[in-house]
Amino acid sequence: FKFRAAMLESCGNYLEFHRAIKTGERTLSRANFCKYRLCPMCSWRRSLKIFGQASQVMAEAEKQGYRFVFVTLTVANCQGPDLGSELTRLYAGTLALLRRQKYSNAVHGWMRVLEVTHNVDIYDKSFDTYHPHVHMIWAVKPSYFGKRYITQAELTDDWAKARKLDYKPRVDIRAVKKHDKGAIKEVAKYAVKPGEILVQDHDLTDSAVWTLDQALENRRMVAFGGVLKAIKADLNLDDAETGDLV
Repeated sequence: FKFRAAMLESCGNYLEFHRAIKTGERTLSRANFCKYRLCPMCSWRRSLKIFGQASQVMAEAEKQGYRFVFVTLTVANCQGPDLGSELTRLYAGTLALLRRQKYSNAVHGWMRVLEVTHNVDIYDKSFDTYHPHVHMIWAVKPSYFGKRYITQAELTDDWAKARKLDYKPRVDIRAVKKHDKGAIKEVAKYAVKPGEILVQDHDLTDSAVWTLDQALENRRMVAFGGVLKAIKADLNLDDAETGDLV
């Protein structure tokens, strides 16, 4: 943590810009971003990058005749020590859902982004618990909105079975309207909001940093599959998590 603290402290303290001679407009050309998962600066830069990449991939997929569905899959809040194992089960459940015949026939590509919220409301009964969930964009054929259409009730039941839950989880599924950037913004949000880590209670801050650092270590936050993964490769886009943040 001393090493990571030093990385965070020096993150972004060197910025080099190119200035356009005619317009005077400045463009960032070099910077020393630390790329640490919990760094607020790098999280902001990464969210911009994810938004840009998702926009390019979806634009190309749209040209190929695909439409999109925005999906959110959740599980109940968990305690900090259980977060890592809960994330593992969350990812496994997502893949198990997509392998079900109904979904493998309907979903031709997907983008998945992890978000973890931390309850810092001391008056809430779920105070200091963590809520992991995934936002997904599914690429579907226009025929999906006919006989292959999946209702919210169906998704709720199927997600509970895929994730082997003994309660009815909260899910959301909705069509993405053409040129609607809302779904892309939703998946491109911070994986963890800095305001839910850095609070006035220093002990709570330390606990959150420790918990999230351990749970998110070596875990992919953004993933593509199917036709969206193929399009991303064709566009020669680098990794949104480990790639260039300039």
